[in-house]
Amino acid sequence: MIEQSSGRQADISETARVISMPAWANWAWARQWEFWLALALGAFLRYWRLDLTQYLFDQSGLFGLAHTSVTRGVIPLTGIPFSIQTLTPPWSIFALIPFAALSASPLPAVISIATLNVIGVAVSYIFALRYFGRRVAAVSALLFATCGAAINYSRFIWQPNYVAPLITFWVFTLFLGCIEGRRWFAGNVALLLLAAMFHPSALLLAPITLVAVFLAPRLPRLGAWIGAAVALLIVAIPTLVWEWVSGFSDLRSAGSFATGHVSYSPVVLLRLYQLLSGVSPDGANPTNAFDLSLNALAVLLFAVGWLVLTARLLRPARALALDRSLGLVAAAREWLVALYRGLRANAAWRINLLAWLIVTLPPALMIRHSGVVAIHYLMMLYPTAFIVSAVGALAIIRWLAAQAERRAARLARAAALALEAALLALLVARAGQWIAYPLSLTNPQTFHAYAGYGYPLSVLQGGADALAQAQARTGAAQIEVIISSDSRYQHAEQYTLVGDHPDRISLTANCLALPAADAPAWLVAPVIPASPAATLLARLANTEQVGTLPMVGGPDYPVYQVSGEEPPLAGERLLTPATFDDHHGDALRLLSASLPQAGALLLRWQVVAASAPADQMRHFRVEASASGAAASADCAPEHWQAGETLFTWIPLRADGSADINVRVETTATGLQMPRALGLRFLADVPIPAPLAPTTATVAPADPLHATVTANADGSLVIPAQTLTP
Repeated sequence: MIEQSSGRQADISETARVISMPAWANWAWARQWEFWLALALGAFLRYWRLDLTQYLFDQSGLFGLAHTSVTRGVIPLTGIPFSIQTLTPPWSIFALIPFAALSASPLPAVISIATLNVIGVAVSYIFALRYFGRRVAAVSALLFATCGAAINYSRFIWQPNYVAPLITFWVFTLFLGCIEGRRWFAGNVALLLLAAMFHPSALLLAPITLVAVFLAPRLPRLGAWIGAAVALLIVAIPTLVWEWVSGFSDLRSAGSFATGHVSYSPVVLLRLYQLLSGVSPDGANPTNAFDLSLNALAVLLFAVGWLVLTARLLRPARALALDRSLGLVAAAREWLVALYRGLRANAAWRINLLAWLIVTLPPALMIRHSGVVAIHYLMMLYPTAFIVSAVGALAIIRWLAAQAERRAARLARAAALALEAALLALLVARAGQWIAYPLSLTNPQTFHAYAGYGYPLSVLQGGADALAQAQARTGAAQIEVIISSDSRYQHAEQYTLVGDHPDRISLTANCLALPAADAPAWLVAPVIPASPAATLLARLANTEQVGTLPMVGGPDYPVYQVSGEEPPLAGERLLTPATFDDHHGDALRLLSASLPQAGALLLRWQVVAASAPADQMRHFRVEASASGAAASADCAPEHWQAGETLFTWIPLRADGSADINVRVETTATGLQMPRALGLRFLADVPIPAPLAPTTATVAPADPLHATVTANADGSLVIPAQTLTP
């Protein structure tokens, strides 16, 4: 497609041979072996053990919204919150809905993201072959296929993971219009807007589209501008509807953030280093000398490529004459006109300019920022960053080869061969790292789920299957899973282990629900090691271990069958029954209290009445205070029934020398599902339902129970001597 070049103008002519034919004509890319090698590597590294994909808070939030949209028949208006707490547009949810409709498992959606990124690798080769030549295309596609950060952001559900493939198509349309004068503008704008819906940092590329408009062989026609406007409207409709029904809440929040504290720092350069290097999924960079050397080589190639592009831009610009006899202003104007005409007349110059702007403008603009600059903010640099790195690698190799040819220098020839070997080592080592990394997630000696990564998806799904098998074997009426209190892990565990099963509930480690005395047996699985709930289950007389959950990344967790009424616990003191009623259908009765260990107050409750609001989850919060110190426990079971027992542990340093004050608050929360334009929508915003204080009513005192008293504010007082050993 592009002929080989030689001589002093090799760098420029290497990128200048643009064939005036349709972008996909003659399928030259399909006949190049390196295309298939890059595609195979990119696909293998992105699909390899994809069942071990990371599945945490954001992933369960995104796929949970898609699943709710399908099961409830609602249209998503928002995604999950950004880090600045404004809500993301719903396009990531739209992308997940087809897979949520097929299966409650997130794995097909993960495969779709990996596939889209594999397509991005393939298109990046085709693009680079067309505009930069075969050698640049080969090196850049292989760098793209094996880059650790690029692989990482292809292997899990997240909005930014759609950006790189979308920008790959955006870059292609940009060059088709600006270099070849083809119809491009409407599609280019639509792709950029869509990428911005997945992450707004993509909008930093918008000025480059404007540059392309002015430098293209022909200006976009009126129809193209109308098409771009229609694309803008279509992409923005869900967000506009949400802002309307929410009173423009996100616009106000975004405005406050944008006008808040602004800082200047070169941290974006560190993020650029991480973007080009082998970042693992938990954010840790390789630390051994070999890996650091490879990362340094990747960054060096990019830096050299950037300097080469800069030189290519400056060389023809310096050749333009500046007629100082016209005066400084007039001469500068004439020079700018000549520059503009020169760019429009020279395709190679425009190619270099666009590539240089794509990798330069966004990082430069991010030096001034209002918040944290993360790696994924720079995802729009893919795949152009790898093209720049390939330009740098080939420039060094050609320079060393030229030195060897001119001076017959063995050292230069050896250096060129060494660089080629180092480049090959970079590709092989990175591929090897990403073959080994997923396997490390299955090694219980080296991988710990709560060290950051969380339980991989297949491990969580395996636990859910094990629970179902245990329930079928024992005939248990309900399953309760004790999950992490950390929201980073909690939501993923709740979705996969509990999900939509009406006979399953989840509680955090400071809460434990048990069946009523006359109810069928339950299964209870504490997924949190050494938690208060797990400790109590192991010593209750009415429990029996009937299985385990094999959870790689933690111990095999026991599964207990619990039946009958719970016997009194050691040190437990029966209290005069006090009922906390929220007057909205929920009521709980405090039956006993104990101090089983230093720094923990254990309270036993009985559910007296239970409501079941549709599409909502109840929250039960109990707070205790003594000697001026206060602590609380929060429980959020999906449902409960009258007669069930509830234990709560409160980390309260109570030594029996001061009265303990107990208060209870309850509420039921769910996601907003507003109606507008005759349709029902979904937003990732909790229904406004603040915790409501309950009112304690104490039964008549009797000699068998420790006397407690109710305060005027509805709280309860447990006298100090009640819990004194």
